[in-house]
Amino acid sequence: MELYPIIIFTIFGLLSRINGQLYSIGCPPEWVLSQDICYKFVEDAKIYEEADAACWSMGARLLSTETYQEHKFVSEYLMDSKFIREGYYYTSGYYFLGRLYWEALNQYHVGQGFWIGNQEPPSEEKIYRVVYKYTDQGYMWSNITASVPASYICEIPRSAVTSLDIMDRDFDYGQGRTDNLKAERGPVIVQQPENIIVFDGVMDVEVECAAAGDPYPTYLWYRGKNFVNKSEVTSQLDNRYTITGGKFTIEGPDTIKDQSTYHCKAENKIGAVLSEQAQIMFGYLGQISNVEPEPLYASVFRGTTIDCETPSYSPRVSFQWFKNAATNIFVWPGNSNMFVSYSGGLYVSEVQPTDGPKRYFCLITLMGTDDAKLGKANTLIRSNKGILLLLSSDSSSDNDYGPILHTHVFPSPTLRGNTIRMECIAYGSHPLYYSWRREDGRPFVKGTVISARSRVLTITDAPMEADGNYICTCTRKTGAKASKIITLTMESKPYFPYPIRDMLADPGMTLRWNCKAVARPSAVYAWYKNGILIKSIPGKIEVRGNILTIMNVDRDTDEGMYQCSATNQHGTAFSTGQLKVLSFAPNFNRYPMVKFLLAPLNGNMSIPCGVEAAPKPDVQWLKNGGNMNLMPGDLNGRIGMDIRNTLILTDIQYSDGGVYTCTAANTLGDASNYTEIRVMEGIVLTQAPVPTTVQVNRTAFLYCQASYGSSYDITYGWNFNGRPIDFTLSKEYIPGRLRQLDGLFITHAQYKHAGIYECEAITTLQSVKRSASLTVEGPPGAPAGLYSDDDSITVRSVLMIWTVTQSIHHGGPITGYDIEGETNYHPGVWNVVASDIPETLAVNNAIQKGSRTDQRAATVTNLIPNTSYRFRVRAINTFGRGQEASAPSSWVKIAQTAPIIAPRNVGGGGGSVGTLTITWDILDPSEHCGPDLVYYIYWKKESDPKTWKKEIGNDDLALKHGKYVITVGTDNYYLPYIVKIGAHNSNGHGPNSTVQTVFSAEGMPNIVPVPQDIETYNCTSVIVYWTPVPDTREDVKGRVAGYRIFYYADKYGEDPYKTEPDPIKNEIKMKDVYGQTDHIKLIGLYPNTEYYSRVQVFNGAGFGPKGQWRKSETANDPLADFPTHIYVYQRDLHSVYVKWRGVGVHPGEESVQGYRLRVWEVQADIRTAKDTVVGKVNEAVVGGLQMHMVYVLRVLGYSSAGDGSLSEAVYFSITGGPSRSLNIPIDPTVSRICFSDEYHRTCSSCTLLVHHLLLALLVFIASTCHTYIL
Repeated sequence: MELYPIIIFTIFGLLSRINGQLYSIGCPPEWVLSQDICYKFVEDAKIYEEADAACWSMGARLLSTETYQEHKFVSEYLMDSKFIREGYYYTSGYYFLGRLYWEALNQYHVGQGFWIGNQEPPSEEKIYRVVYKYTDQGYMWSNITASVPASYICEIPRSAVTSLDIMDRDFDYGQGRTDNLKAERGPVIVQQPENIIVFDGVMDVEVECAAAGDPYPTYLWYRGKNFVNKSEVTSQLDNRYTITGGKFTIEGPDTIKDQSTYHCKAENKIGAVLSEQAQIMFGYLGQISNVEPEPLYASVFRGTTIDCETPSYSPRVSFQWFKNAATNIFVWPGNSNMFVSYSGGLYVSEVQPTDGPKRYFCLITLMGTDDAKLGKANTLIRSNKGILLLLSSDSSSDNDYGPILHTHVFPSPTLRGNTIRMECIAYGSHPLYYSWRREDGRPFVKGTVISARSRVLTITDAPMEADGNYICTCTRKTGAKASKIITLTMESKPYFPYPIRDMLADPGMTLRWNCKAVARPSAVYAWYKNGILIKSIPGKIEVRGNILTIMNVDRDTDEGMYQCSATNQHGTAFSTGQLKVLSFAPNFNRYPMVKFLLAPLNGNMSIPCGVEAAPKPDVQWLKNGGNMNLMPGDLNGRIGMDIRNTLILTDIQYSDGGVYTCTAANTLGDASNYTEIRVMEGIVLTQAPVPTTVQVNRTAFLYCQASYGSSYDITYGWNFNGRPIDFTLSKEYIPGRLRQLDGLFITHAQYKHAGIYECEAITTLQSVKRSASLTVEGPPGAPAGLYSDDDSITVRSVLMIWTVTQSIHHGGPITGYDIEGETNYHPGVWNVVASDIPETLAVNNAIQKGSRTDQRAATVTNLIPNTSYRFRVRAINTFGRGQEASAPSSWVKIAQTAPIIAPRNVGGGGGSVGTLTITWDILDPSEHCGPDLVYYIYWKKESDPKTWKKEIGNDDLALKHGKYVITVGTDNYYLPYIVKIGAHNSNGHGPNSTVQTVFSAEGMPNIVPVPQDIETYNCTSVIVYWTPVPDTREDVKGRVAGYRIFYYADKYGEDPYKTEPDPIKNEIKMKDVYGQTDHIKLIGLYPNTEYYSRVQVFNGAGFGPKGQWRKSETANDPLADFPTHIYVYQRDLHSVYVKWRGVGVHPGEESVQGYRLRVWEVQADIRTAKDTVVGKVNEAVVGGLQMHMVYVLRVLGYSSAGDGSLSEAVYFSITGGPSRSLNIPIDPTVSRICFSDEYHRTCSSCTLLVHHLLLALLVFIASTCHTYIL
């Protein structure tokens, strides 16, 4: 194992077995020694990059297994120490294109591999991470993707441990037991500025950052594309700029002057730090063309997509669709047949006859993004001119269509922390059923929601673990199904799961600092001191990527605030640490020795020295005043000293009793401390439980290891909060061993498990007890005492105040709050009304209000007048949002005002001739803002320059249904009017809606379509033609909606030109075709039969006069016989020669025109078949085929009456051999035909299950695929 070139962080101790027990002899606590390497086996599951960063934070690297001896140690240790053998353990290796590369060593693996089954994975152009996995062979190598959470193994050479002591130091080091929170600290950014989107014309925009530090920091703001090329922004630069504390405000923001990237610098006397960058972006939503879009033609009972004419925009828009301006029917998310995609398209799974002819309108709303909030601005909305959907009835509803899948992923790129949306929509016959799963079988990540009739999978606050393939499956009621893989590739702005630590260094030493960020794509690193970029200085400072080395550390030149920056295309993140140079004489203030210790006869024990000093002192141990002449790390004898200056005694004898003194000296002084050892027979707890912290739902372990004489048997007992633990009733408690030490596992720890645990070691002669606390960390508990500041209540806002106690922190500092609201109009429904309120802001608000130090305050805005609210608050800490919210506040009554919301979705049209119908969405009662709500309707002709006419909608039709009908006169049919709606209550008039164009009702059409010739299509179908009527207001009294065709079979020989046929006797049928067209295909007719048909036009008001009857005739019957004696011969490697016996023509059938040869792959559906069409022959060539693939062939004759009967199926495959018959004899009633390649196996959907022995077996072996007929 090579030494690591750069190692940081304090690591001490090394585990080795002495007389059956473990001691620290050179590796850190809880690390294991083998072959002079220290190993740490970490159960906490992480994605690969986070596992790698965790090892870096401990001065180590992920495991690189170079030798059999190392693999044997790792495998055996995992077998011995894991009582639950599941999951994976990351190493530093990755497998790509058939080769294993160790990233920690920067080299390819050489020598023996240790793969599961001794079989290397297949060579792929995809990077897989190498892991250890349990098998019946023990723990062996396997591979997984980097986004699978797994345990991991770190390693570090024992020789690299000794230089890392300073990383264990904190601000109490050498100072005794003081409160390190009172020490002077440099600034640390606790609230980063956020990207914001504003629009031209807004009053102001604010960007804010906040820092903690002592003394309290001051702030400067900078503008520039990076942290080097920047310029300071001040009120002297532009009087529109104001800086108050950490808040930067721009009055009257301007696109040209202010659109840029900004960051702040926080500074105090210790040093300075930089914030992350925030962009001020100016959003826009372009205008939609006034040109009416072309109609969209769609087939009835088939799928289609209507695209929205999206204008240019920034940064993001949302879409809504509604159809038929006369009724404004919105497409809601639960609509089973229609779906509004985030792409803007309106998907229709199966077009129904009622879906057209109608106009479909899309509403486009400008939105913010997950990474940029919208500033103060009105909502921008655009609507298109409407797309006319015209229907053709060329297809029939055979309920056997689809599913055909369409998928989308939003946004692009998909970033960690964003809300990710995957869409899966099918064209197909209803009903359609959707399901989702992950291809690798893993469960969905937290925050995954499936909605919109299972067509949408949403992941909120998406983690990196969401990366991978998702499979959407759509199934029809008939069982037909289709699946599609959606690949989700997670990317991430850099983040530091393990930030760099503060450094308290010795003067003159060489200091090595490193950082490790998780970033996709990979990050580029830089280092800053007090906000200034650090460059290498030979002999003094070396910067190598994420590693900073400072030589000959000096207090005057090197103390300050240091930041490591990690940058990729998604942004920059900082990790911050303070460098402080210490200089003091040795002392034992924090860790004095106890006055005496009991040591077990024939047992083992260790005595820490506990000295602190800077520079590092020389340490000696004395017994009864005499020097023991021990060297650090020398453990060859029964008594020795490890590299941490701890005294180790093994196989203790009575002669080992006495006074032991640790003396320490450096250039500034010396100190000593002592303890007395008394040797006794019995047991001594050498590894007692210690205070332990665990995250909620994870596993904790409390040690309880005793040292005792060889003549005793020992048992262990456990108490929790003074009561014995019943392991039968409390399954979460499991006595066991971790790293070969006895103790207690607390699995799936909950807050109720926090408390005092007592371990008791028991022999037949005595027992020894020790106790320690268990702290369970996790999302915070519920705040208390929420109430409103009555003096702050306005018609739109209120200040809420609540109390935060230390008990709700649950181990993580509170970082923010969400406030949720419930109204008297919707009791029991809680919505977030203020989210992610920073803790610093809540503290400052409470201070300004004069509240107690344990209180917090925030203003809730955008409330609706004349509404009573109750609020509750939910805390957020570094572990997430709390599961519990506070108890609700008392009701807060917001005073009345005039309405503040304009009616939405104004439209209309249709109705009786001579009327103008106007519609809108009524306001919810919670939006009335006061009593006596009515609607003011403003309208006028589009061409009328006169002032608006006003109507008051105060009847049930207006108030409950959002509809008002105005009489405009029968002469004013189908004319454009412009309308707008406003709401009014007893307090005044609210805002008006945007102006919309609405047409008055249409008149009844009075024009007749002129019939044309009728074409015989086949034996059951004819095509009726006519001359389309002019689609003008004057001719149709509106717009052509479609045509209705009446038709019947002439069974009785009556003349319709002389006498109107009886509709019941003649079974007259009708069929509608929508939109402006000149023909329709009538299907389902009788063969060889005369038919009469006629046409009438219709619009939105009704039907026009009926046209004249026109006569037609269907063709004779199609061919009943099918071709027989079909033989297939190989022609070349990609085509075959087919012969067959033709068909005869029976009386009443049409003559043969030719033959169709229909071919498809055996594992596919017949609907994928390709036809080869020939004339009246009995042989043909079929091309475009592949070798080693089983095909199905069916032949049919066709005539003017259509396709005849299909022949029986013939199976064949091209093998590459000499020309010969390729027919494969298969009876599909007793055989199942399956296709398989290296990874998949698919069986024909049109055959029955196997019930009998093989009738035929054909195995074609190629390089990548095989076909089996079973």
